[in-house]
Amino acid sequence: MLIRKISNIKSYLKKEIQNQIIKLIGNTIFRLRLISFSFFDSIGISFKKFKSSRNLLDNLKVSYINPQKINYYIEIDNKIQFGYYIEDRNWDFKKKKLTDTFCIQFIEVKELLQDRKDIENTTRFKNFLRDAKVKKWSGDELKNTLDWYTDYCEGLRRVYNSIKKIGYKSQEEIEKDVIDRKQQEINVSIDRYGNYLFEFPRGGTHRLAIAKLLKLSSVPVIIRRVHYLYFRSNKIKWKYP
Repeated sequence: MLIRKISNIKSYLKKEIQNQIIKLIGNTIFRLRLISFSFFDSIGISFKKFKSSRNLLDNLKVSYINPQKINYYIEIDNKIQFGYYIEDRNWDFKKKKLTDTFCIQFIEVKELLQDRKDIENTTRFKNFLRDAKVKKWSGDELKNTLDWYTDYCEGLRRVYNSIKKIGYKSQEEIEKDVIDRKQQEINVSIDRYGNYLFEFPRGGTHRLAIAKLLKLSSVPVIIRRVHYLYFRSNKIKWKYP
């Protein structure tokens, strides 16, 4: 038992040392890159083909912003997974206007909580009935699906009423014992102009819609990605070491 514990401690220390070395080398390279970019920008040379993304922080930090300022969304791909990135190029030009009908989750919040429609009159309920007819679902399949959706809508109403009554809680406040629960906060990017872009289809879509509906002034978010041009002019704000 003692030998096994010693072995585990050695493995842990070895991994930690490797991580610190990698982090030190990575941060040094990134600082040099920022210095070189600043120099060439100052003499009029633009790096439009800058392709790399750099993970800045090992641990994501929760920020608090006004959800009413999240007026755009951007569809993400599998390349942007976890971490906190600076990225150049024109990825932010793909942003789209965020409306109350831009996705089914926002439509659900609008119909159920704002318009107060009965579940049977919602868009998604009608879609299930249509799919059942087209795909020839059995009676049990349709019943199980509609029962599930009814419970789902009731759960959404409970979340809405809870936020309205006691306020918006962070994911870590809700489930303190779950590791990396903050990964499930509303995820946003910041474009070159400083606009917040909701990262879709990450989690938190219903929560963002509810926060907007209730006109909340502050919600916890994870800022996943920042455009290089915005970061360059806001280095002090980001307190990058």
